Amino acid sequence: RAQERFDIEPREGTIKPGDTLSLIFTYRHGSEGVEELPILLKLSRGREVMLQLRGVTATPGLAYPQIAHQSHTLHPVIIGSDCPPIQYYELYNGGDSQMSYEVMDESLGQLTEENYGCEIMKCLQPTGRVQPHSIAQIPFLFSPLEAKIYAVEVPILIVGGETYNITIFGEGITPGQQSEVKKGSVIPDKQAVL
Repeated sequence: RAQERFDIEPREGTIKPGDTLSLIFTYRHGSEGVEELPILLKLSRGREVMLQLRGVTATPGLAYPQIAHQSHTLHPVIIGSDCPPIQYYELYNGGDSQMSYEVMDESLGQLTEENYGCEIMKCLQPTGRVQPHSIAQIPFLFSPLEAKIYAVEVPILIVGGETYNITIFGEGITPGQQSEVKKGSVIPDKQAVL
């Protein structure tokens, strides 16, 4: 039973205004597979927060891709920029062996065709390997032509395994919109310039 595999410490407590409290969630691995447990965190004045705990026990000795989200949003880029930043999609291998991936770029090619042959989004490293219990950063270059939101579904094939469809969103902005973006967002901590 999932309730026996998850543990939460502390189970109750009091937090004074301005203080914080760390909850520690522990999962004890059992048989292979996925276990989920809904948790209701009750706060003062009748407020409640629903959490969904998920524990995964992977097959020992194998790779295990963990796809946290089916979509990924790139940071906005000024249209016509000569030097847009390289941005990353992170792919995690939670297994015990190396994992190879391949970004299927047909949809990126279709996006190029739809935009008069201009390459709007490009994967700079369409194949690679992810070491056990590590993250691979898959680099993308986003070069918007118009001030709009672009969306493209990009399949990522795990060699010897499944294909995961990730929708990547990117927003083209005008130079005037750039100051608005800087006020309301955080600059990505990992970017590079070609």
